[in-house]
Amino acid sequence: MKKFVQLTAIIIISLNIFNQCKKDNKTDIDPPSSVTSMKELKVPEGFDFSATKEIEFIATIDDEMFGNNKYKVELFDRFPSAGTSPKAVVIVAKNETKTVKAKVNRALKEAYVVVNYPNGIRDMRVATVHEGKVNFTFKKLGRPQRKTQINPNGCTGCTITLNNQSNYNGNFWNNEIICITGNFTGGFNIGGNVQVRICSGAAVNFSYFNASSNASLEINPGATVTASNINFNGNTSAFRNWSNNVNITSSFSPNGKVYNQGILTINGQFNCNSGSDIVNYGEINVTSNININNKFLNHGKVASGNTIHFNSSSDVTNYCSMTANNNFHFNGKLENCSYMRCNNELYVNSSSNIILYDGAMIKGGTGNTYFNKVIQAYGTTSSIVIPGPLTINSSGGIAGNVELCANNIVANNGAIVPPASIGCNNFIPTSPCNPEGFGTPAIADADGDGVPDNIDEYPNDPLRAYNLYYPSQTGYVTWAFEDLWPAYGDFDFNDLVLHARTKTVLNANMSAVEMFVNYKVVAIGASQRNAFGIQFDFAPSAIQSVSGQLLNGFTNNAPNGTELGQNKAVVIFFDNAFTALPNPGSPFVNTVPSQTFVAPIERQITINFATPIPILNFGDINPFIVVNQNRGREVHLAGYAPTSLANTALFGTIDDNTGTVGFLNYTSKTGLPWAIEIPEIWQYPIEKEDIVNVYYQFVPWAQSGGNVYPLWYTDNGSNVNTAKVYTP
Repeated sequence: MKKFVQLTAIIIISLNIFNQCKKDNKTDIDPPSSVTSMKELKVPEGFDFSATKEIEFIATIDDEMFGNNKYKVELFDRFPSAGTSPKAVVIVAKNETKTVKAKVNRALKEAYVVVNYPNGIRDMRVATVHEGKVNFTFKKLGRPQRKTQINPNGCTGCTITLNNQSNYNGNFWNNEIICITGNFTGGFNIGGNVQVRICSGAAVNFSYFNASSNASLEINPGATVTASNINFNGNTSAFRNWSNNVNITSSFSPNGKVYNQGILTINGQFNCNSGSDIVNYGEINVTSNININNKFLNHGKVASGNTIHFNSSSDVTNYCSMTANNNFHFNGKLENCSYMRCNNELYVNSSSNIILYDGAMIKGGTGNTYFNKVIQAYGTTSSIVIPGPLTINSSGGIAGNVELCANNIVANNGAIVPPASIGCNNFIPTSPCNPEGFGTPAIADADGDGVPDNIDEYPNDPLRAYNLYYPSQTGYVTWAFEDLWPAYGDFDFNDLVLHARTKTVLNANMSAVEMFVNYKVVAIGASQRNAFGIQFDFAPSAIQSVSGQLLNGFTNNAPNGTELGQNKAVVIFFDNAFTALPNPGSPFVNTVPSQTFVAPIERQITINFATPIPILNFGDINPFIVVNQNRGREVHLAGYAPTSLANTALFGTIDDNTGTVGFLNYTSKTGLPWAIEIPEIWQYPIEKEDIVNVYYQFVPWAQSGGNVYPLWYTDNGSNVNTAKVYTP
């Protein structure tokens, strides 16, 4: 069974950072377990001793502010303050979803997601790790909440059915459900919870329709309705429409609820009285004025052939399009999240309260415009566009993230409160709600790779765009090995200890072009000349070149730096650990406290790929050692695959159980490993100290299959015998 160590698509995330403070010794702590030797440990079948778990990071952008420009979405394991670095990165455009896999600490329950806009602005959210996934959809905050669409009741539960009626006059007052099918002419007076439902396919012509409190008219999809003298008189009366063929031939002045999810045409005025509550998801086309006196929530398109009056008691939220062929008169509350336009005069009066959100747009006409109240804007920059003469009086102005584009300001005694500005430089893309948009994107892309400079880590290099780090930009992973395989060792996990960090450079298409591996050999608790390498999950030909290796003729390499005879690319970093960390004259290095400490040297391996490798196809890296330059004697992490040069004759011998059904590669007959990975810098045991007597939570962690004490390797004050860990 093969496991992943690190992919450029799979990023190990550790929940904790290394504490550099020296800890007090705790020699008087008794191990909380009867297990005093690793060999006594019993673990669940298939347990791989991994301190991490694999999750999916799924990122979606639900935002059209920057057109088709790309966003960079970063995953952090802790609050992204100064000095922290992302653990995973995806590049995603609007209405697009990208998925990467990540290995995270078993304890991680919440992550921080930072969205980098193409213009450089950053937005942070907290996301939950749930059932192995961080499923994140980015929607801008700050806008008013959208109202959920509702479905028609249809023509079921009818108490009265009227089919093909002519010149009908109905008066109903008590809890009837009246369904109309076929052709119908006539009218109704209804009240007392009476519902009139016009069924799909019906053709109805109302000469009058009067609804009082709690009565309703519901028009189903596919119906055709023409009506005059239509009145909804109580604030609990309701008009609901899902049809695209509804024509009111006179003015419409509801006092109750109006819900429109179809196309409603009003040949006259639309007077939304003080008791009304209007919700529109479709189109409302009015030949004359619209007069709004109460709540009006628009998710669709509203068009007036004359003027829209937003009166003092109005409370309007616009998510899509509201237009007037003549004038706008603003006197009440307006929250505009999208597009509004009039063709003549625009009045922002002193009783108004106008707020713009996230790239909203108000456009005036060629007539006069007057600002007598400050317009406030939040989120990404909105635009107010005034083609005609503009007068900003002393009580008027603009404030917040808004740009005023006006070339004919005849008086400006009002306020321009930064970051508000006067100019015509903003960009708002066209959309189904905003057919004209504004400006052109001011998003720089110096190298033309399609990634805006503000989120491009290589803005002048078209071949490179981003870096992915494992485990982080500043942290290290620890790989610790026992080297007596296939026999048990002393389980101090210090025969060879390395700290490593990878940086994978991606292009604009999220394909890897090169990798840098910074590593340090920090301890050698063995006298054997052990080699170290990494096996990749792609062919040797995928690598163009390797540099930085410390080799003394032990390995046979191809001209590109990969080891010959391998089905998958194998890069040997060094063939003798003592060339990477010199022996100070004693048998071991940095495992015996009384012996001379040798400062580890950071080295770098550079791997260039022949052609960019898509991140989702990159696969895993598989770290391993070659014991004492015996090429076939490899030691890998539990569950990882051997290379093509491994001596399979050693499998299943002595204590090893590799190749046995139900057991992982490189585990013993009782499921124990010869190598472990810790997703941070780890204080390893001193020479000959069994790990179970050093890290007291290791035993219950392993016995539980990793379900308890997921941070067993950290010092929380009582779980580590610090007298038995190596400290320089």
